[in-house]
Amino acid sequence: MWKPLENNPEILEPYLQKLGIPNAGVFDLFTLDEIPEYIPRPVGALLLVLPSPGKFDKSQNESKLLPADCKEVVWFPQLVSNACGTVALMHAIANGDLSKKSYYSDFTSNFLKKAREEKADQRANMLKNSKEIATLHAEFAGAPDDEEEGDEEDETDLHYLCFVRGTEANDRHFYELDGRREGPIQHPEIEKDLLDPKVFSVIKGYIEKTNSPYFSLVAISATDDN
Repeated sequence: MWKPLENNPEILEPYLQKLGIPNAGVFDLFTLDEIPEYIPRPVGALLLVLPSPGKFDKSQNESKLLPADCKEVVWFPQLVSNACGTVALMHAIANGDLSKKSYYSDFTSNFLKKAREEKADQRANMLKNSKEIATLHAEFAGAPDDEEEGDEEDETDLHYLCFVRGTEANDRHFYELDGRREGPIQHPEIEKDLLDPKVFSVIKGYIEKTNSPYFSLVAISATDDN
């Protein structure tokens, strides 16, 4: 069991830099009622943390649960307790706009290349057994400047969901990636990036469903590589 990772730009930005994306920026989203102008576009991923929303609601008529080994996205099942933050980051950089950036890390490039070639259960074991990823997670887990680091044996009640766009140029859907589900969820098509009313509607639905004040949302963008 790992320590939980805080959904905090001050933690996630250096984590992404260690993964080899030096130009990634992570930004808090405090409202879903308007699109903040301070966030660079396009947004490559959204990370939502809240109490686990439970099983996929099949009544979402415009959304569907895809097979674990689908071709649309790279999905990692979660095998390690409290690893959902790292799983979400891997989902973010393996899919959508962030997957098209150059990784300045041989480890990340090689890991994701192999992950794309494997089936979902093998990807899960790759993540679980990677000493490099476990070391990175341990480096960034826990809030900065906290005197009490927390107990590694305590499983958090909060959980990460990652939202990305489709990776293929003609795929305008957005996807919800959660390693505790049976597979990725395909949501409706959107016009530009993830700061879209359709994406916000799904996120608002989860916030209302969990009926908890304990949630946070960040956007991940990456500037040009040049």
